[in-house]
Amino acid sequence: MLALLAFLKLAALAAPAAAAQGQGESVRGTLIAQVEGEEEPVPVEGVVLIASQDGDEVGSTTSGSDGTWEIELPGPGQYDVRLEVESLPEGVE
Repeated sequence: MLALLAFLKLAALAAPAAAAQGQGESVRGTLIAQVEGEEEPVPVEGVVLIASQDGDEVGSTTSGSDGTWEIELPGPGQYDVRLEVESLPEGVE
């Protein structure tokens, strides 16, 4: 059975350098799971993540084959990011 280690490993929201390059705000992270009998955690692919602000959805994404994900945000502020449990691979809890 797999256990999800990093539910949302959040990286810093957009840095000043990113804004200077014309990039917007975003939140990103990596999903990994510990596989029984394996020393190193493995990436979790295909998980849906949704960002919202004040109850309104502002963006969503799916984790890639390396477990990474990124959601573009409309601007600075406080956001909630949730993982769609139904999208977790079989055996991951």
